[in-house]
Amino acid sequence: MELFILVGLPASGKSTWTNNYIKNNSNTSVISQDNEIYKNVEIYKKSYTDILYDSEIMKSIDKHNYDKMISSFKENRHIIIDKTNVNIKSRRKILSNTPNHYNRNIVLFDLDRCVVNYNNFKRYLDTGKFISNKTIDFMEEIFQYPETYEYDNLIIIKE
Repeated sequence: MELFILVGLPASGKSTWTNNYIKNNSNTSVISQDNEIYKNVEIYKKSYTDILYDSEIMKSIDKHNYDKMISSFKENRHIIIDKTNVNIKSRRKILSNTPNHYNRNIVLFDLDRCVVNYNNFKRYLDTGKFISNKTIDFMEEIFQYPETYEYDNLIIIKE
């Protein structure tokens, strides 16, 4: 069984990678923080950044995604964690719950910031969804590259 932990700034291509993967891999659970945040944007009529900094809403989103991950492990499904996962702490909670028979893959989206900014603007033009520079700046500041003990395979996406 495969576990893919996506690591990268917002607008770096994680969800695009996920959508391409699941086209040919139907036994895959996608656990997407963005999908849950955008559901809450609609419910609470707040911006993405406002939801991201609302600790109560984020606790609820994290619990929902954690429960879905545990359920997917029990169902022996491939799993994609489509979240920024920019620091070791955020990845540790996933890895500490991963059964031994899962192959731990980290997909690292290592793009220049100018590409991220372009993707973010293009997404805004295409969908109306926009992530503030403040949010991306913060995630860039706390970013930690994956350590070798965190994965069996490291896949690096450069563009």
